[in-house]
Amino acid sequence: MSLLDVNQLSVKYESFTALKDVNFSVERNEFLAILGENGSGKTTLIKAILGLKDPHSGIITWEKDIRLGYLPQHLNVQDRSFPATVKEVVLTGALAYQKGFKRPTPEMVQKMTQILEDLSIAHLTCQRIGTLSGGQQQRVLLARTLMSDPDILIMDEPTSALDPSMRKTFYDLLKDLNAKGMTIIVITHDVGSASDVIQRIIYLDQTIKFDGTFGEYCENEAISPYIHTHQSHHHGSAQ
Repeated sequence: MSLLDVNQLSVKYESFTALKDVNFSVERNEFLAILGENGSGKTTLIKAILGLKDPHSGIITWEKDIRLGYLPQHLNVQDRSFPATVKEVVLTGALAYQKGFKRPTPEMVQKMTQILEDLSIAHLTCQRIGTLSGGQQQRVLLARTLMSDPDILIMDEPTSALDPSMRKTFYDLLKDLNAKGMTIIVITHDVGSASDVIQRIIYLDQTIKFDGTFGEYCENEAISPYIHTHQSHHHGSAQ
């Protein structure tokens, strides 16, 4: 049994077909990147497998008792007066799975401190989340997700608000989490920063155009138009 099985998945928005006949499985401990142009159905696919968008047809099957972590694309807390501090936001990630009276334990606080250090935001512990930059907020919400020890971490463009040096640090952290057994699915345009981390690529354009290793993706002539388009986007965004 795979961690996740997607069979003949189709998703529609009224008359528009966003996804058609999508089939793939995800095994434990994979690091999968989902690529595609804007409007290719990437975010719709994630919403469908998370149960946030109902399929038009098809079957999505999760392994039993899976603990999911999800980091959506748009995260900015614009309200600078929003009262919650980084510490309070991150600790809610652990409390969500705690039964009975919900109060942070010393172990939770210790774990939070370590995660914040790993993400280079320990110095922000007592700051209000509304005063942080988009990249800092992104890392705070990732820290919150990691507090629940998810079996699988699903992220939609997680590095869009990060500068290039932080992207490298971010993917190094994901590589470490993956090495410790966490399954990771990431939608990204930023293949360059993640090329030594990604094990498998699915290229989506309403349906799956390619599913294979990173090396096969780079060498596959059948999707070379997609690669060239993709690379031009990548170089354009890097400037």
